[in-house]
Amino acid sequence: MSTRHNSTTTIPALSISDCAKRGEVHENTVRRWIADGTLPAYKLGRQVRIHEADFAALYTRIPAYGGGL
Repeated sequence: MSTRHNSTTTIPALSISDCAKRGEVHENTVRRWIADGTLPAYKLGRQVRIHEADFAALYTRIPAYGGGL
């Protein structure tokens, strides 16, 4: 008797709406980032999807400096 394993890998992907909510920006801002190449996106049929890692890469760490914010 053999056992079959369905090894499908799912890539965490976000919609434009998901990105807008997470980033607290308008959906058109996310679309602009995609259009100008700032945010890589992929089309699956009629749906546009963004990898979570690509969206997270938009965040830039602010270096610490003396004097506070």
